[in-house]
Amino acid sequence: MMLKFAYRGVRAVSLARMNILALAQQRDTASSTDSHQHHGVGNVDSSLVKDAVGRLSHSTKPVTAVMDSNQYRFLSTGRSQAAESEPQSAAAKPETTVPAKPVASGPLSLLPGVALSMGLMYGGFELASVLGKELMALQGLTEVAKSPISGVSMAILLGMALKNMPLTLPTRVNPGIALCKDKALKAGIMCVGAKLSLMDIAQVGLVGIPVVGLTVATGLTVAPMFGRWFGLTDKMSSLIATGTSICGVTAISALAPTIKASEQETAFAIANVVAFGTINMLATPYIAHAVFENSTSVGVFLGLAVHDTAQVVGSALTYKEMFGDQVAFQTAVLTKLTRNILLAGVIPYMAYKHARLDQQAEAAAAAGAKGASTGGLKDASAMTTPPDMGAFALLKKYTPAFVLGFLGMSVVRSVGDASVAEFGQAFGVLDPHLWKSTVNFIGDDVGSRYLLGTAMAAVGLSTSFTALKAVGWRPFAVGLSAAMVVSTTGFLGASAIPIVQSYLGQGIV
Repeated sequence: MMLKFAYRGVRAVSLARMNILALAQQRDTASSTDSHQHHGVGNVDSSLVKDAVGRLSHSTKPVTAVMDSNQYRFLSTGRSQAAESEPQSAAAKPETTVPAKPVASGPLSLLPGVALSMGLMYGGFELASVLGKELMALQGLTEVAKSPISGVSMAILLGMALKNMPLTLPTRVNPGIALCKDKALKAGIMCVGAKLSLMDIAQVGLVGIPVVGLTVATGLTVAPMFGRWFGLTDKMSSLIATGTSICGVTAISALAPTIKASEQETAFAIANVVAFGTINMLATPYIAHAVFENSTSVGVFLGLAVHDTAQVVGSALTYKEMFGDQVAFQTAVLTKLTRNILLAGVIPYMAYKHARLDQQAEAAAAAGAKGASTGGLKDASAMTTPPDMGAFALLKKYTPAFVLGFLGMSVVRSVGDASVAEFGQAFGVLDPHLWKSTVNFIGDDVGSRYLLGTAMAAVGLSTSFTALKAVGWRPFAVGLSAAMVVSTTGFLGASAIPIVQSYLGQGIV
């Protein structure tokens, strides 16, 4: 009798074990499959055990099942014949699909990243205001209305600092940061166009315009040469050249998305403008006072030798307060505005230049891949030259839409200023004061401050110090070389102004 009960107990345990494994196989999970194949039933989910035991305990029939040879072999070895014959390849194993965590979508998903970028923008401008006032106070100037330090550059530095802290930013900020780097940046560039008026060029005079053009052309030509010598990418060299030659951070911010530059390339270019522009801002007022004897030359030199618009205003304000020269201050500001106007032509040119370089690289890569079958690259050389097309088609192909918006805003500003000068009202409707305040709000506040500041903070939040370390000191060598060439060209041009004025019979101021 005892042997009979023992035999039935063994059979019950065996059937329970088989039921557990059958249920586990039905669940079709990777963890249970691995447990059956390699560890028997020892690691099976406890819920399966309860389910199988429940089936046996609620059964009203006696245990009469007889194990066949395959079942007996399974019980003795921990593997069933079916498990042994199951394909072991990864492709044959059932895949487990882990339900993904729901990701927020819609406008609300953008809010964290946008709020973070805007917060850094506000912090950057506040930091720039404090540092700028302290910097001017070191020179004895306490009443300064505008900081000589760009808030946009401080915003990107704060973003980089936060990005590279030991803490990890939550992933929910990424959609908003991406929006700021793209849409906000392009909208800001279009708004900045409202700051540029062709009427400003007329105020510089026939003597100043050639000097400005020569200085900008020299910087745009020489800086890429230095970039190639030091092994920089074409895009980084163009960013440094444009920022150094034209208008600093604004030029870099406008050009970066046009040529599809990376965050690292943009960050290095802005760092160059901040570093060498600040050095020039502090040094040039005293150099100008020691060298030049007329106010026009001083103003032209300050307007050409310093990079960013805020830095030019700072250096000109220093000269005005230290040496009491209002004419030099006004000339410096007008000279800088003339440089800024050239951005309207440089951006489309750079867009075409880099589109052509990209096309040549793609054609060369395609020809290289085909070289084995064609016997060389000779026949593929024609692919590196873009096809001839009309001016409008060329502009449409290589100029992004936001650059056209930037140009359009500049045209509107120029026409409005011209109508004010001619008829006393902008477009015959707006009062001159209202027109001036409107374009300044769009260009300075909305464009340069809120949109570009927020966009550059987002760029900083996407820039890793690790990537910057890989490039090293070379961008700063290029930036220093370019700054020295542009400053020297500006110095020589400003020195020639009295000679040209004397030759033309104009009075020397």
